Amino acid sequence: MKLTELIESTKKFTTGKTWVKLDGSNEYQHIAINIPDNYQASHVKMWYGFEKDVKGIARLFTSNFVGGFNQIVETYSQSVDLIADFDPQNITGSYDFMYQGHNIDSVNFTFEVTCKLSDAYMNAWKQENFDAIITAYQDAYAEFQEKKKELEAAAKEQEEANKEKLSNFYRDMERVILKHNCIAFLLQDYSALGKNLTNNAKAMEDFSIILDENLDQYTALAKFMEQAFEWTIMDYTFYPYYWANREEWQTMYLSESADPLFRSFLQAGMARVIVTVNPGFEDAVQFFLTTGRIWNGGEVPVIGDPMYMSIVDEMREPLGLKQGKAWITTLPTSLNILQKDSAGLVTATALPFTQENPEEFEVPSDVVKETEFSIVDSQLNSGDDRFVDNIELNNGFLQLTTDDNPKEVVAQLPLADLKEALQ
Repeated sequence: MKLTELIESTKKFTTGKTWVKLDGSNEYQHIAINIPDNYQASHVKMWYGFEKDVKGIARLFTSNFVGGFNQIVETYSQSVDLIADFDPQNITGSYDFMYQGHNIDSVNFTFEVTCKLSDAYMNAWKQENFDAIITAYQDAYAEFQEKKKELEAAAKEQEEANKEKLSNFYRDMERVILKHNCIAFLLQDYSALGKNLTNNAKAMEDFSIILDENLDQYTALAKFMEQAFEWTIMDYTFYPYYWANREEWQTMYLSESADPLFRSFLQAGMARVIVTVNPGFEDAVQFFLTTGRIWNGGEVPVIGDPMYMSIVDEMREPLGLKQGKAWITTLPTSLNILQKDSAGLVTATALPFTQENPEEFEVPSDVVKETEFSIVDSQLNSGDDRFVDNIELNNGFLQLTTDDNPKEVVAQLPLADLKEALQ
């Protein structure tokens, strides 16, 4: 919008009366000074003079432009020509200038009035333009709100359309960063990546790749790492921020993203990654993990070759020295107890049993010195040597019995215990 232009900020004009005849009259005289519209007097310069009427003293009284009426001259001279300056206070419209002479025959006045824009005009101009600014603002704001709604609707529609693309972008970013760290971990050397194999030329026409053994080794490493593992289907789990550097906790904790999985990635202090080996690369990966070298073809060395001997020897060495005495740990098992002659198995004990020196244990009395299971002749079998013939329910028990008369109970199990075990 365009503001209303201001009129001329200052204006100056001259007015007055020349040689008004008084003839010694003491009556009040008036001169109208008309201030232009929209202006107020800011300074008045007055030239005045008079001729005395008779001998004696002569006096002249005038308005002072601030509401007063003062004597401005007293003289015995026959005539005077003087100048007076005034600073009016908010004088607008037509100002009634009064004067009074004593013993004056004739008098003249000339006024040079300097004006500035009146307070009323300036306030009106400010209000007018303020109203115009507010109206223009309201119109522009309404238009802005309308366009904002249109853009928000379009953005929401676009966001829905790109939601899947954005999610895929985040997943790709996560996989690339995790993949980078996994490769560096496998190589045990972060500096092995990001090598400069160019001639560092600044201009495109001078650029070239340095073709030497370093390039061959680097490209072989890149090919192996990219092809030997199924990076596109790797699985990963993010661990919370507190596994990272403590100094980074606050920054990581406050990380934000509209995608919840990517937010977990930004806040993760560590990650667990599972990546499978591409079918056909199993031997090559095993060779790499064992030797740290890339197998580029030919027959894959197998365990037992000289290059593996040091690793085999290392595996045969004890991992550590025995410290203190051992203790007994009892664990539950779902295995069945096999007895002598059952299923064709001949054994002297019900379970595997080894002789131990009780003095080598923290609690010697916990050491089992002999098997706690007794071997009986009862067997589940078929044919003429069948000993357990029936499975019966009697008096709240599941019983294994023979056909003898009277029947012999070989084994029994409370039904309550069986029911509890099956729940």
